[in-house]
Amino acid sequence: MYRYLNKKFILDINSGVCHDFSNITINCQIYKVDLSDIFESDYLHKEIKKHLRYKEKGIYCIREHFSDQ
Repeated sequence: MYRYLNKKFILDINSGVCHDFSNITINCQIYKVDLSDIFESDYLHKEIKKHLRYKEKGIYCIREHFSDQ
């Protein structure tokens, strides 16, 4: 699954949790998510947080002070 993803952030549209793809850990459990249930973006604040399904940032892979690019 990972080789098909090429953006900085991924949003699991089922759970509403956003992950920083460059800091993914086993605790994120994105390996359980189907590719069809993922929204990808390079922009946390401009796209991910504005997505209707967004609920929260992943606690294992996104630092609280992360700023958008």
